[in-house]
Amino acid sequence: MTELKIASDRIYNQLVINSPYIENLSLEYGLTGLSIYFYIDHVVSNRIASKEIAERLLSPLERLLLTKATALPPGLASAGCGVEYLSQLKLCNNAPVYALHQLDFKIFHEIANISSENLNVLITLGKYLKLRYQHVPNATYLEFLVHLIDKILKFYSKLNNRDYIPSIIDIKCLMFLEWCKENSINTFTSEVVINKIEDAIKSQADYVNPIIKLSWDVCHNQNFGEFNFSKFEFSNDCNQLKDELALLLLISKSTGMYIAKVRTGLMEFISKTNPVFTSIVGLNKIEPINYSLNGLAGWGILLLSALTDFKDLRWLELFF
Repeated sequence: MTELKIASDRIYNQLVINSPYIENLSLEYGLTGLSIYFYIDHVVSNRIASKEIAERLLSPLERLLLTKATALPPGLASAGCGVEYLSQLKLCNNAPVYALHQLDFKIFHEIANISSENLNVLITLGKYLKLRYQHVPNATYLEFLVHLIDKILKFYSKLNNRDYIPSIIDIKCLMFLEWCKENSINTFTSEVVINKIEDAIKSQADYVNPIIKLSWDVCHNQNFGEFNFSKFEFSNDCNQLKDELALLLLISKSTGMYIAKVRTGLMEFISKTNPVFTSIVGLNKIEPINYSLNGLAGWGILLLSALTDFKDLRWLELFF
């Protein structure tokens, strides 16, 4: 585990140095994802400095959440997901959580006016409503969840399965809709969309990433059988690899079967002396580094989980 610890420490140092220069507020690309990394590091390592950094990073988000403007600034919905996540785990103070009430109205306005063209945005809005509904199950959240599922159906209704290759975003959509079904939210429409995703996966079986097929079998069909990894290779793209490992961990959360595979994948990746790894730990400045949850902070959380033997995987809610 020495390699994991060295890589984890390098990431921590990089994020401490660079966090003051991040201006984006979003979960995936900005301060919210960074703050979550530091809160988790505080829990794992008990570093007081990490908690102080996390609270400082959330301050500008709190101010923006409290603005009266109706329009939803880019990234604010995903930032709200991060704050609600921290609230449910009781990791942050109450100030930014109180500000989420103001964000609710912006989210409702956005859902009422958004087109069905961008699945990623629809899933982010759905994730926010899901987290809020889990915390406070009221009729307003329920109403907008129903409306959002209808928009997702419109997206998939326009697809041509012969041209569309399902990816991780479709698995995120699947998990969101499975949760909606379990909670009797727009059940019929949710099932229709799930069937459309299944048709797309089957029609593109020769081209779909094996991790996507595995995720579908486990998450939808409840098929916990052994998966043949003999033909599977982890991606050399650092962000795609992180998502693949996180997806395997999510499956492991249900089955307990793939933890060892994730650890092996991490060790293999870290042991590679190639530009991908050197950019991850900040040794290669040729390409700009994404320091937030979609980049270095996400890797940091993954490594912290490995170092604690994956005992707490609640952060996966942020990815999926």
